[in-house]
Amino acid sequence: MHSAPLAAFASFFAPLLMTATPIAAQSTWQAVTPSAANANLTFVSAVTTWDADGSGPGGAVPVIGGGFTSAVPGIQQRVAAWDPVGQVWSPLGTTMNAAVLCLLARPDGSLFAGGSFPSASGTVVNGIARWTGTTWQPLAGGVWIQSSGAPGLVRALASLPNGDLVAGGQFDQAGGNPVANVARWNGLSWSAMGTGSAIPVSALAVDAAGSLLANGQYSGGSYVATWNGSSWSALGGGFASSPVLDLVIAAGGQPVITTQSAVFRLGPSGWVDLGWPTGSNLAQQLAPLPNGDLLLLSWTGLITNFTFAVQRWNGSVWSLLGTTNSTASVGAMEPEPSGEVLVAGSFASIQPPGGAAIAAPRLVRYGSTQPAVATSLGGGCASSGGSNLLTATSLPWIGGTLVTAGTGLPVPSFVMVARGAVPASLPLSVLFATGQPGCNLLLAPITVDVLVATTGTATASLAVPNVPTLVGAQLLEQWILLEVNPSLQIISATASNLLQLTIGSL
Repeated sequence: MHSAPLAAFASFFAPLLMTATPIAAQSTWQAVTPSAANANLTFVSAVTTWDADGSGPGGAVPVIGGGFTSAVPGIQQRVAAWDPVGQVWSPLGTTMNAAVLCLLARPDGSLFAGGSFPSASGTVVNGIARWTGTTWQPLAGGVWIQSSGAPGLVRALASLPNGDLVAGGQFDQAGGNPVANVARWNGLSWSAMGTGSAIPVSALAVDAAGSLLANGQYSGGSYVATWNGSSWSALGGGFASSPVLDLVIAAGGQPVITTQSAVFRLGPSGWVDLGWPTGSNLAQQLAPLPNGDLLLLSWTGLITNFTFAVQRWNGSVWSLLGTTNSTASVGAMEPEPSGEVLVAGSFASIQPPGGAAIAAPRLVRYGSTQPAVATSLGGGCASSGGSNLLTATSLPWIGGTLVTAGTGLPVPSFVMVARGAVPASLPLSVLFATGQPGCNLLLAPITVDVLVATTGTATASLAVPNVPTLVGAQLLEQWILLEVNPSLQIISATASNLLQLTIGSL
């Protein structure tokens, strides 16, 4: 869904720049849980943020997986969710009998785990399982290696736009079907994805267009490829110089990959080398930030005396953000829906350069002292779906893009995306003869974009300038919904809830 701006982009932020009070924002390491709560954890190799009831009233919490066998004393599980009320890790099921290596939480509240475990909650699952709310459920026999009969190793999970699940790792069978290190689950059965990959797959990503990207090795020798629904093709003309360890989609939509000692971004003319941080030896993982910056996890120093380091790319140079204590490692970096990044591993603390070590056993967040925030102020009229119609799916960070999504839209309709900075209250019946009772315009518009809704959902976006004086400024957004008949006459005018958005810096 595309928007057609009816007002100049600059005119929207000009009033905010004139009235905003500059706030000094700083990106920092922050402990996610109390240190005592993590005392029974050993190594954490997977982390995600999970909202068990999807769009319901419950909040999102961290979920961790790994080789630990006692997040809660006396309970063996290797996967646990944070209980913010009791301030403890809560087990999910009774046990995974081997390590959890990846986790995937979906917006509908579903949660999947992948790893090397043959069974979960006493049920044979072979490397992959879905949490039902009370137990771990197998996915049609899972994945395994035919020659040895052993469970396969699942290292990466991704969700396709149609809801199908993709698993990557080291296996040649999925649900009894021959596959090659990557397979697709449609909710009922597994299927191969073309000829698959000649080597194990450890990274999967889905871009803004819904295309799946994967590392591995594909026909033609490329170590990274994209799936078109029926076959794999080399991404960006191919990348055959060195195996790809990780891949992500940057905030601007460009794929970014890392080899052992180089990071590349896909540009209009092919792969662009982003250089390499001084002192780093071996790359591990990447994580995108919402303003287009990147985080790189690598180890640094000699093999007998090394630490794990997190570096940040700001578009031109790399800078060190922090190192782990001693030889303690990092097992996972995972962006949160907020845009901040969770980092998990075996470390006891993170040491920022030139600063005091931050005690954060096993789990830490790279966050902001001035985060971007979206708050629904209600006000949606019942005839347009109520107060939860409009949500922010990407928050307003400077240098990033605000993305909002509407659901339950009348079809067909014109959607007026109104943005401003000053609240108001004007009945829609004053503006439109078909304005419904109780439906009000709740802001004084500075700009209005128009979307054409042919389904019940739509998205709108707004690029936020990389201007520090905008940090802390608040903007408002509301959608006015104009349902039309086949002759394009407006037959009903309703309104969404009002979003209050605070601009942040990371």
